[in-house]
Amino acid sequence: MEYLRFKHRVHVMKQSIQRAILFSALLVLSATSAFPWQTDANIPRTIERIHAGPEGRIDFPDNLVPRVTTALPLLKLTPQKAPVNFMREMLGKLGVKAESIQPLARLSQTAPETPKSLQGVMEENRLRAYWNEQSGDAEIFPALSGEKTETFSEQNLQLKRATSIAAAIFARPDIIKKDATQVSIGEPHPLLGTTAEHTADREATSSERLLYLTYVPIWRKVNGYQVYGPGSRGLVAVGNDGSIQGFLRRWKSAAFAGQTREVRSPQQVRSDILKQLAPLAREADVSVLSVEIAYYDDDKSFIWPTYRVTAKVHDLPQPASGVEPGKNAVNDNFIVRYLPIGSQSPVAFLKPLAAADPLPQMPRNDAGPQALTIPPGDPTIGRYVVRNDDPNWVANANEFWGGLTSFAGGSLFTDAQYFWAEPWEFTSNEGSFVNSVQVAENEVHGNWWYFTTYKNYGDGVSLTSIPATGGYGSSNHGKLDYWILHSCEVVPSAMDAPCSSDSRPWWTPWFNIFQGLHSVLGYRTIMYIDDDVTGPFATNLRLGAPVVSAWFNSTLSAPDYASHPTYTAHCGKALPMGKPSTISSCGHQNDSVFNTAPLPAANCLINFWQP
Repeated sequence: MEYLRFKHRVHVMKQSIQRAILFSALLVLSATSAFPWQTDANIPRTIERIHAGPEGRIDFPDNLVPRVTTALPLLKLTPQKAPVNFMREMLGKLGVKAESIQPLARLSQTAPETPKSLQGVMEENRLRAYWNEQSGDAEIFPALSGEKTETFSEQNLQLKRATSIAAAIFARPDIIKKDATQVSIGEPHPLLGTTAEHTADREATSSERLLYLTYVPIWRKVNGYQVYGPGSRGLVAVGNDGSIQGFLRRWKSAAFAGQTREVRSPQQVRSDILKQLAPLAREADVSVLSVEIAYYDDDKSFIWPTYRVTAKVHDLPQPASGVEPGKNAVNDNFIVRYLPIGSQSPVAFLKPLAAADPLPQMPRNDAGPQALTIPPGDPTIGRYVVRNDDPNWVANANEFWGGLTSFAGGSLFTDAQYFWAEPWEFTSNEGSFVNSVQVAENEVHGNWWYFTTYKNYGDGVSLTSIPATGGYGSSNHGKLDYWILHSCEVVPSAMDAPCSSDSRPWWTPWFNIFQGLHSVLGYRTIMYIDDDVTGPFATNLRLGAPVVSAWFNSTLSAPDYASHPTYTAHCGKALPMGKPSTISSCGHQNDSVFNTAPLPAANCLINFWQP
């Protein structure tokens, strides 16, 4: 694989800052890659069609690149103080005794080599809250099984109240320090839930939809331009009684550190973008959808100006030896790339895999379960990545493992399997693959209860075809407890299924699949490939947070979905991107990743989702 290198210099900055920018830029130019959808109704039709490969084409409207007319500031990041008083106050209101708050290094599960800067509280062997006295990061995780619910209504007054509460919290200077950026309060996101139970005749009945919480995120801007990237995240989760049940602040202070000017014309920038997209068009049609002036926060050193490019990549099926064409349609790729703004900005913006990032191995279908030496208490991890596709799928899988091993967490998990995805890893030989590990993470293309393991058109896996005798978990002689489906639409919610063109209810495959599983986590709508979710989510798993709450904290705070991009998905509905959905065995929605107790086959399932 060819690795991209570049230099980003800012003339008004000192040499030391220049070196820091160079180091950070290798991370920031990350192709925050994105993912599929089914129709091209949003593509501008007045476009120039450019032949870019033997088969594929690039559609890139002439006037899509905005002109940068003024110098744009570059911002240097420094940690804020941890909001200790606020955290102690909120935890006290949740019934947490002050003496229960300790350094996490003293607590079970998280203890090995955990830095003393991490303070927190454990409840029933799961993390309820933490703060990091070094980075300033802080988080509270809702306990979903204990929430006071009420019937949901679109006109629910809880949403308005939650927005007011969030605005008051994030106006506090000990929460968000005033600096060279601006803060905006996002729209309220209700968290809904419903259950389905098997009756004596194996039919399922579903409960009414209930409101559990209301999440309110915040977004960051610089001179009115949206900030993206792994940093600048915040939210509160408000209970139906007005209490703070969840909180997140990953937000460094930003100060002016120079400025940069764009000397390229929009036509020159367009040409640079075309050069980088050309390789994608060798076996696909690429449609550039937008180019916006934005900022990127690497959560380490800087926030700097970029062009944010979104594009739809429609793969053109190519014959491949041993690859069976997919039986169901999945979404096209929807990708995001960042190109720095500046007089000496590099033309390259595609995210290369760092030299240290390992690639998945090729699995063997005749292989039995691996003989591993597993330390007592170690959850085993399996990662399965779609073949012959965007490199950001691999980057996500490595970010997931990186999160699990943060704060010396490598001693807490066993990296059992890291393979290119094949259909038989989930069907005929699942006992040696996905059902032989306790935590599985898929990086694949998807649709309702279906995903492909070769690009987005080959070697598909239909979850609805898996019988109970092929399900996952301890009741079927397996081990799988938690399954993360980082994929589009594979986990439709009770809000989606059934629909007018698809009569299958939301629980369709899950009673067969849940043969001892604790939880499945995914999306009910289309997502970005690299939405900067897997890393923060896995870090929270490493600390012992509830798996389901950690998923919602990570997905609902992701800046890539701040503008509520909407695309046509399953059933022909135009839905917002990046909407999470989870399925859990009833009573286990609060479990942490370290809870690997054997469970029976599920007769009751609970679906949580965000509309």
